[in-house]
Amino acid sequence: MTSISWIWLIFTIIFLGLSIFHFIKSRKKVAKFQLTERPGSESSRVIVQGLDIDKPLEDFTKDFNKYLDNYNKSTSRQNLLASFGYFAAATVAFISMLIELKCKT
Repeated sequence: MTSISWIWLIFTIIFLGLSIFHFIKSRKKVAKFQLTERPGSESSRVIVQGLDIDKPLEDFTKDFNKYLDNYNKSTSRQNLLASFGYFAAATVAFISMLIELKCKT
């Protein structure tokens, strides 16, 4: 095995490792935000000047969780595309190694 074949093998291993890493990362999700209930809030709502004081926090929780859903989808796609790209690079490096070995024999 020539030195250039070893280099192609090293690139194959590196790209394959990066492909696996990004594929695993594409499955990770940020957990949704959970609003902690105030003690005693189940039995009575607190109204200040006609407004429920928990409403802004509930609205924030809903909007923030929508943001987290979009973030999870986006990062999942990015990592999946990176995984496919690295896998393609590993395949090309492996084929290059095979071509190099075949030319030397």
